[in-house]
Amino acid sequence: MRPDRLFAAVVTAVFLLAAPAAALVGDTDGAFGLDGTLRTTAFGLRNYDNPNFFGPSNKYDGLSQSSLRLIAAGSPADWISFQIHGLQELRFTSTPVLAGQPPPLMVPVRRYRVFQDQYNWADEPDTVASISPEWYNFTLSVGPLDITIGRQAITLGKAYLWNPLDVFSPFDPQQFDRDYKPGADAARVTFSIGEFSGVEVIGAGGREILDVPLYKDTGRSGCDWYGSAVLGRAYTTVKGIDISLQGGKVYGGTMLGGGAVSEIGLGIQVRGEAAYIWTLDPRPLPAPLPPEDFVPDSLQAVLSIGRKWENSLDVEAEYYFNGAGETENNLAVGRFRQLTGGTQQWGRNYAGLTASYEFLPILTGRIVGILSMTDRAGLIQPFFTWSLSDESDVGFGAVAALGRRPTNPPVGGPTPPMLRSEYGSYSSSFFVQFKTYF
Repeated sequence: MRPDRLFAAVVTAVFLLAAPAAALVGDTDGAFGLDGTLRTTAFGLRNYDNPNFFGPSNKYDGLSQSSLRLIAAGSPADWISFQIHGLQELRFTSTPVLAGQPPPLMVPVRRYRVFQDQYNWADEPDTVASISPEWYNFTLSVGPLDITIGRQAITLGKAYLWNPLDVFSPFDPQQFDRDYKPGADAARVTFSIGEFSGVEVIGAGGREILDVPLYKDTGRSGCDWYGSAVLGRAYTTVKGIDISLQGGKVYGGTMLGGGAVSEIGLGIQVRGEAAYIWTLDPRPLPAPLPPEDFVPDSLQAVLSIGRKWENSLDVEAEYYFNGAGETENNLAVGRFRQLTGGTQQWGRNYAGLTASYEFLPILTGRIVGILSMTDRAGLIQPFFTWSLSDESDVGFGAVAALGRRPTNPPVGGPTPPMLRSEYGSYSSSFFVQFKTYF
C-alpha cells in the first residue's frame, strides 16, 4: 500500500474509533478486573537509492504494527496480587529487509525468556500475526518483603535514552511508545529498609541465542547458565543523592555497576550510570562476521543533565559510551549485537537531547535528537500527542535519518553493501499512532 493511502486510512480510523471507553469487567485496582488497550502505528518510508536493500526504483515503503492487549489483574487479598497480559500483534512491511526500517519496529531477540510461547498464526515475508502471553506474574507481600514470580517487566536505572544498568530489554532510545516493556521470566525479591532504601535479588532464566538464523529466534524453549541472570541490587538516599549498586551474573558474563541521581541547584538534575561486563565464556560471532566475542568485556556509561520548568518545558541531555559497540569500520558487528539484545547502539560514542512541552492541556510535543560520534550520523525525531478523550490519544511524528548511506554495488554483484553509518542505513519516515484504553 502506498504510504499516503496507509496514512489516510489510519487517520480515518482514529476519528471513527475515538469514543469514551470503560473497563470490561471489575477494577484492576480491586480484587479483579479485566481491561486492555488497542493501538496501531503506521509508518511511511522515504527510501534512499540502494536496490540491494529496497529493490530497483523503490522510493517508498509502508510499515504498520497493530496490537491488542487484554489485561487481567487484581489483588484478592492484601498480601497477594497478580497480572496477566495477553497480546495479539499484527505487523506488516513492504520493505524486503530489516535495513531501512525504523528501530521502534525492529524487534530484537528477547533475552531472559525460558518459554518461547509466542504463536505465529500467520507468518509471511511481509506479514506476521502472533498471539502470546506477554506478562503473567503474581506478587506476595509480607511486611517489607515483596516477592514477584513470573514473566514481568523489570526496569533498572534512571537514565532516559540509554540505560547501562537495565539489562532486561531496555527501551530503544528512539522508542516513543513506552507504556509497556517486554517481560522477563524471572523471580524478584525486594526487601524495603526504609522509604527510599532497600535490597533485592533478581533471578531470570534464559538461554543462549547465538545460533539464531538470520537474526530470528529458533523457537526453542529452555534454560541454561549462559543465558540466565542472578543479580543483586541495593539502593538508598544519602544527603539527597539517590544511589544504587548492582552486580552478579548476567547474559553471557558477570556485571558490576552503579548509578547516582542528584539535584545540583536551580532545578537542574544530574544522573550518572555505569556498568562493566566481563565475558563468562567467550563465544565467537557467526560467519561472515569477524571472530569477535558475542558478549565482549565492555564498559557502558551514561551522563545526563536536565531540568523541568514550571511552564512544562522539560529538557534532558545525555552522553553515552558504549563499549559493546564497534568502530566505524565494523558496524555490522554492532548491528548484530543490537538485534540479539546485547547493546542499544551499533557504535561507541553518542550524544542525545530530548525536549518536551505541553502546548495545550490536550496537545504535547516532544523532540529527540541523537548524534553518533562514531560514524558522524544522527537523527531528529519530532512527535506530537493529541488527547482525543480521557481514554484515547493520537500521535504524529517523523524520523529524519542523517548519515552516509550503505555502498551500492551493482545488483547481483559479488560484493554486498557495506554499512557506513548507523542512522544513514535507515530510511527517513513519517508516522501516525492511535491508541485507546478500555
